[in-house]
Amino acid sequence: MNRAEKRQLLISWRPSVKEMSAIVNDSCYDLDELPMITIEYLADYPEFLPTLAEWQHGEWGHIRPGDTVEARMARLQAAMGRDCIPLTMVALAEGKLVGSSSLIRHDMDTRVELTPWLAGVFVAPEYRRQGIGAQLVRRIMAQAGKLNVSVLYLYTVHSELFYSSLGWSLLEHTAYRKQRITIMTYQLTHESR
Repeated sequence: MNRAEKRQLLISWRPSVKEMSAIVNDSCYDLDELPMITIEYLADYPEFLPTLAEWQHGEWGHIRPGDTVEARMARLQAAMGRDCIPLTMVALAEGKLVGSSSLIRHDMDTRVELTPWLAGVFVAPEYRRQGIGAQLVRRIMAQAGKLNVSVLYLYTVHSELFYSSLGWSLLEHTAYRKQRITIMTYQLTHESR
Protein backbone atom coordinates (compact mmCIF):
# COMPACT_ATOMS: atom_id res chain seq x y z
CA MET A 1 0.00 0.00 0.00
CA ASN A 2 1.51 3.32 -0.99
CA ARG A 3 1.61 6.48 1.12
CA ALA A 4 -1.26 8.19 -0.76
CA GLU A 5 -3.54 5.19 -0.20
CA LYS A 6 -2.69 5.09 3.50
CA ARG A 7 -3.59 8.76 3.95
CA GLN A 8 -7.11 8.10 2.70
CA LEU A 9 -7.69 5.45 5.35
CA LEU A 10 -8.75 5.95 8.97
CA ILE A 11 -9.31 3.76 11.99
CA SER A 12 -13.02 3.08 12.13
CA TRP A 13 -13.33 2.07 15.79
CA ARG A 14 -11.73 4.03 18.57
CA PRO A 15 -13.11 3.76 22.10
CA SER A 16 -13.22 6.88 24.18
CA VAL A 17 -10.96 7.22 27.18
CA LYS A 18 -14.03 6.78 29.38
CA GLU A 19 -15.01 3.63 27.53
CA MET A 20 -11.63 1.99 27.91
CA SER A 21 -10.86 3.58 31.27
CA ALA A 22 -7.30 4.40 30.34
CA ILE A 23 -5.37 7.35 29.08
CA VAL A 24 -3.36 6.06 26.17
CA ASN A 25 -0.58 7.90 24.39
CA ASP A 26 -1.23 7.71 20.64
CA SER A 27 1.47 10.22 19.76
CA CYS A 28 3.69 7.48 18.31
CA TYR A 29 1.12 6.80 15.58
CA ASP A 30 0.46 9.07 12.63
CA LEU A 31 -3.26 8.59 12.05
CA ASP A 32 -2.82 9.65 8.43
CA GLU A 33 -0.54 6.66 7.96
CA LEU A 34 -2.82 3.99 9.45
CA PRO A 35 -4.86 1.66 7.24
CA MET A 36 -8.66 1.53 7.58
CA ILE A 37 -9.18 -0.99 10.32
CA THR A 38 -12.44 -2.42 11.54
CA ILE A 39 -12.61 -4.56 14.64
CA GLU A 40 -15.31 -7.23 14.33
CA TYR A 41 -16.44 -10.39 16.10
CA LEU A 42 -14.82 -13.58 14.83
CA ALA A 43 -18.32 -15.07 15.14
CA ASP A 44 -19.28 -12.96 12.11
CA TYR A 45 -16.24 -14.13 10.10
CA PRO A 46 -15.83 -17.89 10.73
CA GLU A 47 -14.00 -18.24 7.41
CA PHE A 48 -10.95 -16.74 9.18
CA LEU A 49 -10.70 -19.59 11.71
CA PRO A 50 -8.09 -21.64 9.78
CA THR A 51 -5.86 -18.61 9.13
CA LEU A 52 -6.02 -17.46 12.76
CA ALA A 53 -5.24 -20.96 14.01
CA GLU A 54 -2.20 -21.15 11.70
CA TRP A 55 -0.96 -17.69 12.74
CA GLN A 56 -1.38 -18.32 16.45
CA HIS A 57 0.14 -21.77 16.30
CA GLY A 58 3.13 -20.36 14.44
CA GLU A 59 3.54 -17.61 17.03
CA TRP A 60 2.89 -19.53 20.26
CA GLY A 61 2.93 -23.24 19.40
CA HIS A 62 6.31 -23.65 21.15
CA ILE A 63 4.69 -22.68 24.47
CA ARG A 64 2.26 -25.62 24.22
CA PRO A 65 4.31 -28.67 23.21
CA GLY A 66 2.10 -31.23 21.51
CA ASP A 67 -0.50 -28.62 20.53
CA THR A 68 -1.82 -28.73 16.99
CA VAL A 69 -3.34 -26.25 14.58
CA GLU A 70 -6.56 -28.27 14.78
CA ALA A 71 -6.65 -28.00 18.59
CA ARG A 72 -6.05 -24.27 18.39
CA MET A 73 -8.80 -23.95 15.80
CA ALA A 74 -11.18 -25.78 18.17
CA ARG A 75 -10.29 -23.34 20.97
CA LEU A 76 -10.90 -20.38 18.65
CA GLN A 77 -14.20 -21.86 17.53
CA ALA A 78 -15.24 -22.15 21.18
CA ALA A 79 -14.36 -18.45 21.61
CA MET A 80 -16.82 -17.16 19.02
CA GLY A 81 -19.16 -15.39 21.42
CA ARG A 82 -20.45 -11.84 21.15
CA ASP A 83 -21.89 -10.87 24.52
CA CYS A 84 -20.24 -13.46 26.72
CA ILE A 85 -16.85 -14.86 27.61
CA PRO A 86 -15.12 -16.32 25.62
CA LEU A 87 -15.10 -14.06 22.58
CA THR A 88 -12.61 -13.22 19.86
CA MET A 89 -12.26 -10.03 17.88
CA VAL A 90 -10.62 -9.77 14.47
CA ALA A 91 -8.98 -6.76 12.87
CA LEU A 92 -9.81 -6.29 9.20
CA ALA A 93 -8.10 -3.98 6.72
CA GLU A 94 -10.49 -3.49 3.82
CA GLY A 95 -11.97 -6.93 4.51
CA LYS A 96 -8.59 -8.65 4.86
CA LEU A 97 -7.77 -10.39 8.15
CA VAL A 98 -4.82 -8.64 9.81
CA GLY A 99 -5.08 -9.52 13.52
CA SER A 100 -7.01 -10.85 16.49
CA SER A 101 -7.50 -10.69 20.24
CA SER A 102 -9.59 -12.74 22.65
CA LEU A 103 -11.30 -12.48 26.01
CA ILE A 104 -11.18 -15.90 27.67
CA ARG A 105 -11.82 -17.35 31.13
CA HIS A 106 -8.37 -18.90 31.68
CA ASP A 107 -5.06 -18.62 29.87
CA MET A 108 -2.76 -20.30 32.41
CA ASP A 109 -3.64 -23.71 33.77
CA THR A 110 -1.44 -22.93 36.78
CA ARG A 111 -3.35 -19.74 37.69
CA VAL A 112 -7.03 -20.70 37.37
CA GLU A 113 -7.92 -18.36 40.23
CA LEU A 114 -7.23 -15.42 37.88
CA THR A 115 -10.02 -14.68 35.43
CA PRO A 116 -10.78 -13.45 32.76
CA TRP A 117 -7.81 -13.00 30.43
CA LEU A 118 -6.89 -10.97 27.40
CA ALA A 119 -5.24 -13.50 25.09
CA GLY A 120 -4.23 -14.16 21.52
CA VAL A 121 -3.27 -10.60 20.60
CA PHE A 122 -1.73 -11.07 17.17
CA VAL A 123 -1.12 -8.76 14.22
CA ALA A 124 0.15 -10.01 10.87
CA PRO A 125 3.82 -8.99 10.48
CA GLU A 126 3.25 -6.60 7.56
CA TYR A 127 0.64 -4.67 9.62
CA ARG A 128 2.63 -4.30 12.84
CA ARG A 129 3.67 -0.94 14.32
CA GLN A 130 0.56 0.77 12.97
CA GLY A 131 -1.52 0.81 16.16
CA ILE A 132 -3.63 -2.23 15.27
CA GLY A 133 -2.49 -4.28 18.27
CA ALA A 134 -3.40 -1.39 20.58
CA GLN A 135 -6.84 -1.17 18.97
CA LEU A 136 -7.39 -4.89 19.48
CA VAL A 137 -6.38 -4.65 23.14
CA ARG A 138 -8.59 -1.62 23.73
CA ARG A 139 -11.54 -3.36 22.12
CA ILE A 140 -11.20 -6.33 24.47
CA MET A 141 -10.90 -3.90 27.39
CA ALA A 142 -14.12 -2.21 26.26
CA GLN A 143 -15.87 -5.56 25.76
CA ALA A 144 -14.81 -6.64 29.26
CA GLY A 145 -16.27 -3.41 30.64
CA LYS A 146 -19.58 -4.10 28.91
CA LEU A 147 -19.59 -7.55 30.52
CA ASN A 148 -19.10 -6.01 34.00
CA VAL A 149 -15.60 -7.40 34.40
CA SER A 150 -13.71 -5.58 37.15
CA VAL A 151 -10.20 -6.86 36.45
CA LEU A 152 -8.46 -8.39 33.43
CA TYR A 153 -5.27 -10.45 33.25
CA LEU A 154 -2.77 -11.29 30.55
CA TYR A 155 0.61 -12.89 30.28
CA THR A 156 3.34 -11.99 27.87
CA VAL A 157 6.81 -13.22 27.07
CA HIS A 158 8.18 -10.01 25.59
CA SER A 159 5.54 -7.25 25.34
CA GLU A 160 5.43 -5.82 28.87
CA LEU A 161 6.22 -2.27 27.70
CA PHE A 162 3.51 -2.36 25.04
CA TYR A 163 0.83 -3.35 27.58
CA SER A 164 2.17 -0.89 30.16
CA SER A 165 1.66 1.89 27.63
CA LEU A 166 -2.01 0.88 27.44
CA GLY A 167 -2.54 1.15 31.20
CA TRP A 168 -1.76 -2.43 32.27
CA SER A 169 0.17 -3.03 35.51
CA LEU A 170 2.73 -5.65 36.48
CA LEU A 171 1.33 -8.40 38.69
CA GLU A 172 4.40 -10.64 38.68
CA HIS A 173 7.32 -12.10 36.75
CA THR A 174 7.27 -15.89 36.81
CA ALA A 175 7.93 -19.02 34.77
CA TYR A 176 5.26 -20.81 32.77
CA ARG A 177 5.84 -23.80 30.50
CA LYS A 178 9.60 -23.27 30.59
CA GLN A 179 9.26 -19.59 29.58
CA ARG A 180 9.97 -16.45 31.59
CA ILE A 181 6.71 -14.51 31.47
CA THR A 182 5.12 -11.39 32.87
CA ILE A 183 1.59 -11.51 34.27
CA MET A 184 -0.16 -8.16 34.01
CA THR A 185 -3.48 -6.82 35.21
CA TYR A 186 -5.88 -4.08 34.24
CA GLN A 187 -8.45 -2.63 36.63
CA LEU A 188 -11.66 -1.50 34.96
CA THR A 189 -13.39 1.37 36.73
CA HIS A 190 -17.12 1.58 37.38
CA GLU A 191 -17.42 4.20 34.61
CA SER A 192 -15.99 1.80 32.02
CA ARG A 193 -18.39 -1.00 32.93
